Amino acid sequence: MDAYAGKKIDIVFDLEFFSRFSALLVFFIKADMKIGLFRYTYEGLYRGDFLTHKIQYNPLNHISKTYLSLAQSIKKESQTTPNLDEQISDKEIIFQKYESKTEIKSRMQRKLEKSGINSNSKLFLISPGEGVLPLREWPLENFILLSRWILDGVNNYIVIVGTEGVAAKGELLLKALNTPKSISLIGQTTLEELMELFNLSDALISNDCGLAHLAMLTSIKKFIIFGPESPHVFGPLGDNNWIIYSGLPCSPCLSILNHRNSSCTNNICLKMISPENVYKLVTGSLNIS
Repeated sequence: MDAYAGKKIDIVFDLEFFSRFSALLVFFIKADMKIGLFRYTYEGLYRGDFLTHKIQYNPLNHISKTYLSLAQSIKKESQTTPNLDEQISDKEIIFQKYESKTEIKSRMQRKLEKSGINSNSKLFLISPGEGVLPLREWPLENFILLSRWILDGVNNYIVIVGTEGVAAKGELLLKALNTPKSISLIGQTTLEELMELFNLSDALISNDCGLAHLAMLTSIKKFIIFGPESPHVFGPLGDNNWIIYSGLPCSPCLSILNHRNSSCTNNICLKMISPENVYKLVTGSLNIS
């Protein structure tokens, strides 16, 4: 840190949508350029007038293009109107693939072997929901039914993954399955071990959450269930993605523009996605039964 003592920060990018704290932090850093998202005439949350470069949030673009657009105004002394001058092509959206590390991969394999999972096993990672936004979570009973059908395969195993927020639902899922062919690794892996687990597994089945985006950096096949948020804006990118989305006229009802605050109390958009259809999609894509 001593090497940076006394150095001045020239540019700050504020990637937040809601937090007023980040806007204040950007202001107190006193960089020459303070670049972030600004609501202009939208209904989004007002976060002060501290930015020197105000980029209008576009709800029709994928979030990756929104963030890339922040860099477009660097050549200008300021940006106080919403117009930008350059297109952002899909070719500019590139994600570095995770590079497997032999030692960490071996460590992850040993963890799996302790649960009876070997190299001939087919691993299905399940993340049943973090509980942060229950409105966007597929019903737990659907995950239970889907997992039971998957476990009918002789060499198929279920591995429950996620942050500590998944622990409660993960425990219920594990109890309902009641078989040594299903295990939980919630809170039991480092970030790198989780990345190795993605590469060792056949599929990830998950609600819309951060886990799906981490998995983009690996070769695992991802089956991501969307409901009240838009996969066109927040869906994972890259290869091996299957987005499961009912597309009701009222969906998505959660967005940046309403502060992710919906009046909906019955997420039919998710409840109508049947375990049968998800099972057929997963097994068909993996060419297994």
